[in-house]
Amino acid sequence: MLLRLFSALFGYNYEVVKAQTTVSKQKIITMGTLVLIPVSLWFFSGYYLSTNLYGASLPKALLIGAGLATLILIIDRAFIVQSKEPGASGLAKFRVLIAILSTALGSLAMDLMIFSGDLKEYQALKSQDMKEDKISEYKIKFGGKLERLKVERQVANDNFGQVSKEYISEVDGTNGTGKYGLGPAAIAKEKRMQEAKMALNKIDALFASEQTRLDSEADSVANKAVINEGSSLISKVRDLHEFAFSGLTNFFYYAAVTLFFFCLEFFPFKYKSKTAESLFEKMLHAEEKVGERRLHNLMARREEILRQNGLLGHRAEKIRQLASGYENIRKIG
Repeated sequence: MLLRLFSALFGYNYEVVKAQTTVSKQKIITMGTLVLIPVSLWFFSGYYLSTNLYGASLPKALLIGAGLATLILIIDRAFIVQSKEPGASGLAKFRVLIAILSTALGSLAMDLMIFSGDLKEYQALKSQDMKEDKISEYKIKFGGKLERLKVERQVANDNFGQVSKEYISEVDGTNGTGKYGLGPAAIAKEKRMQEAKMALNKIDALFASEQTRLDSEADSVANKAVINEGSSLISKVRDLHEFAFSGLTNFFYYAAVTLFFFCLEFFPFKYKSKTAESLFEKMLHAEEKVGERRLHNLMARREEILRQNGLLGHRAEKIRQLASGYENIRKIG
C-alpha cells in the first residue's frame, strides 16, 4: 500500500517498482515517509498560525494549512526525485536556504504553542507597564486644565485657611478688635470664611470632575493602544523573541525548539544526499543516459542526411537505399 502510494507521489511506475530489489523499495518507502514529516509540520503550523494569530475560522484555517503543506510537498518532491548530478550542488544550497526560511517561519507556530503560558504572562506585565506609560503620557499632554485647577484649588485652600484663622482669632479676642464673642467684626469675618469655603468647595468639585474625566480618557486611550499593540502579528512575534532572549533558560529552550524544527525540515533532503543510490535509482539514471545517447545518435544521423542531401541532391535518397541494400547483403554474407 505504501509502496504504491509513494510510487505515485514520486511519479514512478508501480509495476516497475514492485519488481525492484528490497533495498530499492525500502528506500522509496523511507523517502516518502520522511517527506511527510515537513508536510505535517507545515499543515500544523499553517492551521495554528491561522487560528491563533489571524483568528481564521476552522474551514479557512484547514484550507491554509493544506495549502502550505501542499507547497512544501511540491518543493520537497522536486528535490527527492532529482538524481545525484554534479550540477545539483546549486540546488542543494538552495534547499538549505529554503530549510532555514521554513524553520524561521514554521517554528514560530511551535514556539507560540510551547511558550503560550509564559508568553501570556510576559505580555500581561508588558501591557501593564505600557498602559501606565500611555496614561502618564496622555495626562502630561492633556492635563493642562487639571494643573490650572490644582493651582486655583491650592490658592482657594490657602485663602480659606487664612480667613478661618482671622475669624477664630476675632472670636476669641486674640486678634482684630480684641473683643471676645460674636461682634460685628466677627460676623463679617464669618461671612468671608463661608464665602471662601464655598469657593473652595466649588473648585474642589471642578478639580475632582476634571480629574475623573482625564483619568477616564487616559485609561480609554491607553487600553486601545495596548489592545492594538498586542493584537498585531508583528507585536506578538516581537514579544515572543523578547521573551526568548530575556533569559538564558528561555533562550536555551527557544533555540532547542528552533533547531529541532530545522532538523525535521531538512532531514529528508539530508537523507537523500548522504545515502547511496539504490539499484532502482541507478537504473533510472542509466535509462536517462541511454535515452540521451539515442537522441545524440538520432541528431547525428539527421545531420548526415542533410549533408548528403546538400551534396547529392535528389539522388541522395536513391543512393542511400542502394547503400543500405549492399550493407544488408554484406551482413548476410
